[in-house]
Amino acid sequence: MAKYFLYNLYSGVDTFSAFPAGDEFSFDTSNFNPQFTFSKDDIIVCYSNPGLFYVLKIVDIKNNAIKVFKALEFFYDNFIAFDSGINVREITAEEYNDLLTDFLNNIINNSNTVSDSEELIKKFIRWESINIDNSSFNYNFSKDLSWILRNNKRGQFVFDLFTFLFNYDGFRKLKQYVVNNNHELNYSIKYNDISLTTIFRISKNMLSSEELILSGRVRFFETPLFNLDDKFYYLSTEWTFNKNERLDISNLMIIINELYPEFKLIFNNDFLLIPIDNNEITNVFKISNKQTTNSNTIYYGAPGTGKSYKVDQIIKDLDKQFYERVTFHPEYDNASFIGGYKPISVKDEEGKDIIKYEFVPQAFANIYKRAWQDLDNQYYLVIEEINRGNCAEIFGELFQLLDRNSGYTVAPSNELYKHLVEEFGDVNHESIAKGLKLPPNLALFATMNTSDQSLFPMDSAFKRRWEWEYVPICYDEMNEEGGENKSYNFVIDLGNGSQYSWIKFIEYINLNHIKENPNLGMDKCIGNYFVKPENGDLISLKQFINKVVFYLWNDVFKDEDNAVFDDKSSYEDFFPITTTGVTEVKELLKRIGFDLVKDNLSKVDIDQLSIAAESQEPYGE
Repeated sequence: MAKYFLYNLYSGVDTFSAFPAGDEFSFDTSNFNPQFTFSKDDIIVCYSNPGLFYVLKIVDIKNNAIKVFKALEFFYDNFIAFDSGINVREITAEEYNDLLTDFLNNIINNSNTVSDSEELIKKFIRWESINIDNSSFNYNFSKDLSWILRNNKRGQFVFDLFTFLFNYDGFRKLKQYVVNNNHELNYSIKYNDISLTTIFRISKNMLSSEELILSGRVRFFETPLFNLDDKFYYLSTEWTFNKNERLDISNLMIIINELYPEFKLIFNNDFLLIPIDNNEITNVFKISNKQTTNSNTIYYGAPGTGKSYKVDQIIKDLDKQFYERVTFHPEYDNASFIGGYKPISVKDEEGKDIIKYEFVPQAFANIYKRAWQDLDNQYYLVIEEINRGNCAEIFGELFQLLDRNSGYTVAPSNELYKHLVEEFGDVNHESIAKGLKLPPNLALFATMNTSDQSLFPMDSAFKRRWEWEYVPICYDEMNEEGGENKSYNFVIDLGNGSQYSWIKFIEYINLNHIKENPNLGMDKCIGNYFVKPENGDLISLKQFINKVVFYLWNDVFKDEDNAVFDDKSSYEDFFPITTTGVTEVKELLKRIGFDLVKDNLSKVDIDQLSIAAESQEPYGE
């Protein structure tokens, strides 16, 4: 079995550079420290720090001289640390996979590639397509790559994908399916019964920002993908994960997977383009399973911004065995989270019901066990409203394990230890031998409403162990990831023919009346999905009063000077809803300067619903 080595080249760069990729040459290893015994077919990853990078395959050995075949050569400007006095070390096959993936992914779309190896790099997946007169050149790197492209942003991933395909085959396979939309610049991809409508703007000249605007919004990347046949290709940014939309990325996956069987385009938390060994197509599942993560992420923001939805999109297609979901609250404790002894009704030898105390595992113990027993798959622990519980009490000593890079272990309680030993059947199992440690394939996701006033503030040590991802309020038709903002079409329906744009209402109330108040700020703002419409995109008067008006009255402006509520009014003035409620809501909207969109609106017109109120000085100015 081949071994892998990482060699930091201090000197002799010129010697290594003298031979182009595809050639064989020999060099002396007497300066290697420490010394290793090499074998034919071993791989040496050799690079200067930073500078040239090579992949060398050993083809012959004579004493300290080894003959190698230079498979790849390119520039890599990242720094890799070595211990003092050490210039070579053995690495595992997995570490080699990760290194090669990282190196190639960093340079695959890089124009600064060393010229001698540029074509090799462009074609590194399918070596048989390259004509090299060298019998040693029989190494297929595809089996060593975890992934070629990886990104969790739809639009950027598609941009990188098309750039790669242009480098890979000159866009030859896809070009034949690009058709004009009977428009000077707009083009679509039509493949069998799949259409990716207005995916490109194609022009003989570079386009300005103004020329990439449709209906008042920039809808294409300002940087062209490439120049093909003396024409610049501009890619749309408006990618969704919805088959009913014109640019659905799942449809793109079908096209790529059929036209390029040497690759597999998948979604596994991130969007991934992975290589497939032509001899073992089914290896794709093994490869994709390597993309596990052990991150700790808290999604936070104002109420209704879609924090839980963001988590849902990651786990929605998973079997229940791959995740546990809990909600923290003031009464939630360590035993509720991990497990503890509880009374259980069982039958005795005579068949009579008796009460027996047994350890009953809860969410953490359950997902901990399942993840350790199946390291090839990704597992998740989802915690809703994490700041409503006493995190210090709930996690207890487990909070040390959240520092994934520290190597910390924590001694479990006796009851948990006995339970895990029974489940794993081995006291020396990695999960308990030296104490508890989180498995490498378990990710923790949590959500947090910044408007909630927690009784138990998180301490700084706990916060440091999490990645924090802010989920903003979106006032545009498309969100920052290029997906559809469905709340953009929501309408407040008063039931008497009067309708108002929801998106303009929250924009106006948030930016002019909440955010600008120094005592409130963004934490108290109303998110896009604060209310879920009962009928299509229509938010009823009852919903608006019972949820929105109540929140504004009780949680936002209760003790604040404001222009939203009349000084002499009370929340009870909005009842009965169907009579007084209509009048009070109209007066409220009028007070904040937000005008009626249209009376007796029979069909919602998004252009009309986008009408904003006349500008008004922000609160406090």
